[in-house]
Amino acid sequence: MSKKKTTTSTSVFTTSLAAWGICVLVASLKTITLPNLSQWYSAEIQSYATKYVWPVLQTARTNVIWVTVLFTVFRYIATCHQLRSRIACTVSRSRKSLVVIL
Repeated sequence: MSKKKTTTSTSVFTTSLAAWGICVLVASLKTITLPNLSQWYSAEIQSYATKYVWPVLQTARTNVIWVTVLFTVFRYIATCHQLRSRIACTVSRSRKSLVVIL
C-alpha cells in the first residue's frame, strides 16, 4: 500500500492506520498481556512497562481514532462534494493532516 505507484489519499490513511494499529498491538502486548502470562514479567518489568509503554499505547489509540475520523471526512468530501475533492483530497493534504494529528 505504500508503493509509489498506488499513492492516493486513501492509501496514505490506510498505511497510517496500519502503523498505528501495530503500535497499539505491541504496546498492549507489553502492558496488558505479558503481565498476565508471566509472574517474572509482572514482578520485574511491569513497573517500567507501565511507566514508559502505557503513554505510547494511549497515544496510539487516540491517533487511530483521529485518523479514522480524518479518513471519514476525506471520504465524505470525495463522495458528496466531488468537484471540491480534487482540490481538497490530495495526497499532500492528507499527509499534512496526519502530521497535524500526530
